[in-house]
Amino acid sequence: MLVALSDTGLYPLILFIFGLIVGSFLNVVILRGISGGSVGGRSVCPHCDKTLRGWELVPLVSFIILRGRCQRCGKEISVQYPLVELSYGFVLLIVGTPLPQSALGWAISLPLMIIIAVLLVLFVIDLKTMLLPDTFIILLSVVVAFVVAVRWFVADSAPLVLYWAAAGALIGAGILGLIWLLTRGRGIGLGDVKLLIPVGALLGPIDTIMLLFVSFMAGGVVAGYLLLTKQANMKTAIPFGPFLCAAAVLVLLAPQFVDQVRQLLFGGYI
Repeated sequence: MLVALSDTGLYPLILFIFGLIVGSFLNVVILRGISGGSVGGRSVCPHCDKTLRGWELVPLVSFIILRGRCQRCGKEISVQYPLVELSYGFVLLIVGTPLPQSALGWAISLPLMIIIAVLLVLFVIDLKTMLLPDTFIILLSVVVAFVVAVRWFVADSAPLVLYWAAAGALIGAGILGLIWLLTRGRGIGLGDVKLLIPVGALLGPIDTIMLLFVSFMAGGVVAGYLLLTKQANMKTAIPFGPFLCAAAVLVLLAPQFVDQVRQLLFGGYI
């Protein structure tokens, strides 16, 4: 069936629509992750607490039809909702399109899809609350452990896979942990340190170094912009988790680009 759909050119469209639907669910996870509530239950307007009807919950389409406002109270709907939906829609296009359009292809790509979904959730939660909940880091760790186990099972040199994962985790968490210790938690959060354990294990040492480089560079640019525009001062706390999550997704989805940057900046040193 998937092959037949691909012959008609519908496969990318179906991937994108499915990504929008998953993105809508991720918005619910984000909202409940911030509030501490259960993922179950009916969706309500965060302003007037009215239960949303089915046609108000159609990913992306409802936001456009409602012009970004609740129909009951007229308050603005956060742009987070369509942005998360669109982001995951494009993620599925990038991840799913090159793979075999079959159940096996989906099975191969499913762990990566879950990992990016969790990173997207953590990105938004940390941006809004400056917290990286342990629940999602544990979920990420479980999926990464599965990926590493599969790599170990199929690799010609199984010990090398484990050394590679351990080195990535130690470098990522070690560098951020050292910053956390030296600044006594003021320069970086402990959640960032914990996040780099599964992410580092997934990426390995070289890509973890690139992730940290991209994160610090992006963080510095954003902080500099906020300072220049007087939207922040030297005492303003800026969450670092979103930069780590975004850089991790970049490394996962655009490895050739990251490798070109690495060669340009560091040559053969890393």
